[in-house]
Amino acid sequence: MSRQAPGRRATDHPVILGSGAPVSFGGGRVVIDAAARRVIVAGEAVSPGARGFALLLALAAQPGEVVAAEQLLEAAWPDEVVDP
Repeated sequence: MSRQAPGRRATDHPVILGSGAPVSFGGGRVVIDAAARRVIVAGEAVSPGARGFALLLALAAQPGEVVAAEQLLEAAWPDEVVDP
């Protein structure tokens, strides 16, 4: 069972990244464009690296939710055996 952040309703749907327009978080301070593999924070482009970007997408896809370590490991290290 996942926990929800305060203010998040159980009827809210997860964010689908990579399926269209960029997604904004933090009142627009963070913009993630999965299709272009681009992240903008406070108007500045940042380069999180491949694994960092994969982790960011995994977390951003479930805003306000607790994401299991196994999901994060699979997102960033899909073909490796990693001991949490």
